[in-house]
Amino acid sequence: MEFLKSIYHAEESFKMFGTEHLVSVIFAILIGVILIFFAKKQKIDFQKNCLKLLSIYISSTVIIWGVFEINLGRFEIDKDLPLVFCNFIALLLPLYVFIFKRNSLLFNIIYYIIIGGAIQAIITPGLKMSFPHYEYIKFWSVHAGLIIFILYEITIFKRRPSFKGVFWAFLFVQAHVLFSFLLNVFLDSNYLFLNTKPHNASFLDLLGGWPYYIIWMDIILIPYFLIFYLPFFIKQKIKNLN
Repeated sequence: MEFLKSIYHAEESFKMFGTEHLVSVIFAILIGVILIFFAKKQKIDFQKNCLKLLSIYISSTVIIWGVFEINLGRFEIDKDLPLVFCNFIALLLPLYVFIFKRNSLLFNIIYYIIIGGAIQAIITPGLKMSFPHYEYIKFWSVHAGLIIFILYEITIFKRRPSFKGVFWAFLFVQAHVLFSFLLNVFLDSNYLFLNTKPHNASFLDLLGGWPYYIIWMDIILIPYFLIFYLPFFIKQKIKNLN
């Protein structure tokens, strides 16, 4: 009973760069390595079904989190819509897998957004509650789960991002930012931190005050995405030389 109670009411807050943070990262790495290593030894049907289940699990954690928030009377439409990129991509994963059949263009978009966003979130998590609070479980399920999902695609199915994919991902971000900006105007909200930076430490602290951090984020977005294309570019060049 105490464990079930702590899912709703954590006694301790999550401390960035603390022991729990480190343990969470190590645990996520172990889960990813074990899953991918095990799946590599299985038949293709198992590998595909595993990817499907992973997409459902990641997406469902966002939905269940929303149900918990509504049930506890905490859900606020100007704060809790799943518009943060990782949450939004998490909700889209089943569509990507089941409806769009892992379309190459969509793979590129989710690759750059997941790797670019989820890694930064894991390094500086905007997380208040510690384990086993449902907020903690949702945060790590989504961010670590997304990284495992995309690495699974790359390792098991040999999917590769493209250079053109950088620009498709950039355009997707622009469309999502524009939608969020209009919604912020309508709801007087701060989705994607377009009105003010987050209170916890983050990469945005290095980019100045409003609106300069927004402008700088847009300027550096393509070079930032290119960093995650670089390993594949170098590997292909080496392969061509051989």
